[in-house]
Order: sequence, then structure tokens, then C-alpha cells
Amino acid sequence: MSTKKFIVDCQDEGPNTLSYEVDESATLSVEIDDGSAVLVVNKPAAECLASIFARLATGSYENGFHLHVEENFDPDSGEALRVLFSRP
Repeated sequence: MSTKKFIVDCQDEGPNTLSYEVDESATLSVEIDDGSAVLVVNKPAAECLASIFARLATGSYENGFHLHVEENFDPDSGEALRVLFSRP
């Protein structure tokens, strides 16, 4: 097993803005299987989501901040995923 490191170099845009770049080959969709939401992503989409979550974890975002992610990250598609940030 090899150890890998994921580094996100970003500027804190919080508390109201989070921007990200995504590879044009990224695919993301949400399916419902037996009542459970299933997030279906390829590697570029997973890397983008990892970056988004790292920014949420380290930024100055506050309760209620939310992010809408469209299917395949295409702004002309419908919303596939909504991330709502809640800080204890």
C-alpha cells in the first residue's frame, strides 16, 4: 500500500464565496437506489469535491453556507447536489 498526499492550495474566500475549478472530463450525478442517495463520480469529479470539502473544512464558512453543484458541473444542467455547511 502506498501513501498519497492531497494538497489544496487555496485562498479563504469565506464566509460567503467558494470558487473552484473542475476538469472538463469530470462527471457527477446523483441516483436513488433503494431509498439511498448514491453520488456517482469519476476521478476528476472526486478530486474537485475533495478540494471543495477541504476548503469548507479550513475556511471561514459559517452555519448555513451552502453550495449548489450541478450535474457534471455543467451550469446549464439541473442541480445534482447541495452541500449545506453546519458548524457545531
